[in-house]
Amino acid sequence: MLKNKKWGQMIMIAVFVAAICMQFVWWFLFGLYVDIQNVDDQEAVLNIENRVMASKPVFSLFTYPKYFANYEKYFNDNYKFRTPLISINSKMDYFIFNRSTNEDVILGEDGWLFFRDTLADYEKERLYTQEELDEILINLLETQKYMDEKGIEFIVYVAPNKNTIYGEYMPQGVKVANEISRTEQAIEYVRENSDITIIYPKEELMLAKEQYPNLQFYFKLDSHWNYMGGYFGVKPVMETLGIPMPSIEEMTYEAVNEPIFHWNGYDLANMLGLTGYLNQDTNYRLEGYSGEGVTYEGDASVSLEAFEGSMRTYCEAGEPRKLYFARDSFGESMTPYLAKTFGEMYSISRYTVTKSSIEEEAPDVFLYEMSERYELAWINVHSWPE
Repeated sequence: MLKNKKWGQMIMIAVFVAAICMQFVWWFLFGLYVDIQNVDDQEAVLNIENRVMASKPVFSLFTYPKYFANYEKYFNDNYKFRTPLISINSKMDYFIFNRSTNEDVILGEDGWLFFRDTLADYEKERLYTQEELDEILINLLETQKYMDEKGIEFIVYVAPNKNTIYGEYMPQGVKVANEISRTEQAIEYVRENSDITIIYPKEELMLAKEQYPNLQFYFKLDSHWNYMGGYFGVKPVMETLGIPMPSIEEMTYEAVNEPIFHWNGYDLANMLGLTGYLNQDTNYRLEGYSGEGVTYEGDASVSLEAFEGSMRTYCEAGEPRKLYFARDSFGESMTPYLAKTFGEMYSISRYTVTKSSIEEEAPDVFLYEMSERYELAWINVHSWPE
């Protein structure tokens, strides 16, 4: 009896070891035929989960304290056949059980996907306290004072979340707690207590959505707006600056299936592990205003390096004012229209703004763009490095 039990345990161990080892055999035979990762032109490795894969750590006298933890991350990210297995599981969950395999992605109605980080804004929870509102106002006033001293026009721009404009596609069980969101609360407070120019084009986009029901302003499979949304979103900036902008009726446009960030694809679909399967969405190529006659030094839509760093545009037909554009990912869809308007635009990630770059560029207008899900308190000149 004991002998049989011992043999049974040995067989189980052998099967377990064989199962682990067989992955290397199968990988040797079929690994070349499996798409395990996507590499963009900047050589940053992005897998179907829409994140950078862990790289193999180097063991040394200085790295050994964290070596084994880092190696575990590397092993987990690079396990043989890991990506195909994740993809199979993602397809089953999405297409069969209609559920998300990523807690950061919300499955909405009619194929719309939403970023969970925007849920509290949509539900209108987490309203600011009075102390937080005062902090936002003080930071903005200090930033405006800095700009005024340098003769720079300061504009704050808040790009609405996708579910702020397309809330009808959110899951039916999601409830709204208050009449206004914390973004609306903060903007109202700033406007009532200062002359700071702050633009939040929610009403403009909702009106355009009503006027042009056949147009789509945000991607279904991505957390961002498309170039049509960027066009309508940038119009209030032009109105603030007194710059005429052609109406959509004066332009020609074509619906295309193209993501904004070609090195990233449709980000929410990627986060579900469904890259290549959820890949049909609506973007637009607009002619008659954007792109023509513009020279780009770097293009954030096709270059991860340009997005994380800086880019510059020139337009001979543009007006003489120079624009400093501090932007996040929503700013990319605004870029073609801003680039066409200004003779020179310096564009940089808002996370890397420095006082020295502002002084060196000496712009006429400083446009700080941020998406709604972020804190307005982040706009603080004192937090910007020299």
